[in-house]
Parts: sequence; C-alpha cells; structure tokens
Amino acid sequence: MTVEFVPTAALADRAHRSFDGGGFTSWNWLVEQTPKGIDLSRREDRKTVHRFLNRWGCRLKLPKDSRPSHTEDALRDWWTKHHSALKPLTNVGLEQLHAKQISTAAACFHDLAERAASDRRRIGPTAASKVLLALAPDTFPAWDSTIARSLYGGVTTTHFENHLTQCSSWAKSLLKDSEIQRLAKSSPRFGIAKLIDETLYYKIVRRGS
Repeated sequence: MTVEFVPTAALADRAHRSFDGGGFTSWNWLVEQTPKGIDLSRREDRKTVHRFLNRWGCRLKLPKDSRPSHTEDALRDWWTKHHSALKPLTNVGLEQLHAKQISTAAACFHDLAERAASDRRRIGPTAASKVLLALAPDTFPAWDSTIARSLYGGVTTTHFENHLTQCSSWAKSLLKDSEIQRLAKSSPRFGIAKLIDETLYYKIVRRGS
C-alpha cells in the first residue's frame, strides 16, 4: 500500500452521517428500484444496474433505442459464466472472507472489468467494483481510481485482491464495535462493505476528517 490508513469506528460513523445515513443518492435510487436484491439473469435488473452505474458517474454508453446496451449484454454474459462461483459469496460477510474466496471474487472482478461497455471502452475496474457492491453490500466494498491508487498503488486485479483482503481485516476490527454493528444493519441493502466504501470515499476522496 502507498498510504497507511486504518478506518476507526468514529470515522465510519462520521462518514455514514455525512451521506445522510444511507449513502449516495445513486445508491438510494438502486435500493428503491431493487428492494429484494439484484438478479442479473433478469434484463430489468441489468438495465437498472447500468443506470445505477451511470448515476454514480461511470458514463457507460446507453442505447438510443430499446435494445440492450453493451453493458447489459456484458452483465448477462458475465453472470451466466460466474454466478455459480460468485453467488455463494454474496451470502458471506466481508469479515468472513478467506483467501480462496477473495481470489475467486477478484477473478470475477477482472473478467467483468475487461468486458466491453461500448465499441470503444471496457467496463473498467471502478464500475466492476460497484457491480459487486450492488450485488452484495455486506461483502464487496467498491473503490475508485483515487482510493485504489492511494491505498494500493494501482487498479489491477491484484490490487483489487489486496483491497478485499485489507477491507476484510478492517471489517473484523470495526465489527467489534456495537455501534458499527448497528450501522451495518441500519437499513435495507446495507452492510459493512458499504459502510467501509462510504468511509474510504469520505476520507480519501472528500478528504474528510
């Protein structure tokens, strides 16, 4: 890692409150659209996830007609290939992930990041991490380029594997605090991975104190 950083319970609480106790507007919109969770075998959910990514600043090309977007097709094919390996992990808390599970998740992340979002660009590491977070907000913390480069020095699959490993360790420590336990379960479709995502964004991107 390039920056020494340890998220404390107090910092996580401040970060959570800075996002009005639930996260970005884009996240709240996703929760409203998918109250029972996301099933990427359904086109409507793939369409919703694509729009969620764009609401969170990913700028993935939308179709001009009713046909599925490149991103929707990529999500469909990716989920078909990986759901049997990835689905069981969505029921595992971030703090419980072990090395083999982290490697599996990182491989799924890599495949999605490399898939086409248009004729000119791929989905990329930021959007891929946000898809994983959307699937399992208690398991997979997202990142962006600023967070990834600040903490790990890059945005490769190895860096993402390091991210999951580090965040899992942080989750174990944070969840020893009763207030963090409450926050992590304070609203539907929330969890420790989402709370850590908020904390990293608040501290590293927003430079909160």
